[in-house]
Amino acid sequence: MQVIYNPENRAYLRINPDNDCEVQWASHPNASWQKYHKFNCPVMALALDTDCNCVVIILENRNAYLANHGAINQIHYPSGHPISVAYNVH
Repeated sequence: MQVIYNPENRAYLRINPDNDCEVQWASHPNASWQKYHKFNCPVMALALDTDCNCVVIILENRNAYLANHGAINQIHYPSGHPISVAYNVH
């Protein structure tokens, strides 16, 4: 199971193992996991955007969302950006 540390929020994020449309957060990997955000499409991967030290949530429909201080905002990467290249996001 993929767990990624968000240095900006000092929290760990993961895809809910019971519902792949939901992202969960915890203060420590062994702590109790809580709902962070639920999408209408399954989450394909989590990645760290090193430019802003924020977690990027990549959906199966290739949309990318930036998780920053509890807010979820869609983000568009230019074609040459490492996240765009790695995940073929829109």
